Amino acid sequence: MSRHFVPPQVHISRWSKTNGRRGFRMFATRAAGSSGQV
Repeated sequence: MSRHFVPPQVHISRWSKTNGRRGFRMFATRAAGSSGQV
């Protein structure tokens, strides 16, 4: 779980610059539903 939760964080850094808060919020919701940790 910990290993699978690392890649998305690195990708969000690049995506955050392009999408901004909208991308981060959508991603956080998706990650939370999948991982249930965020």
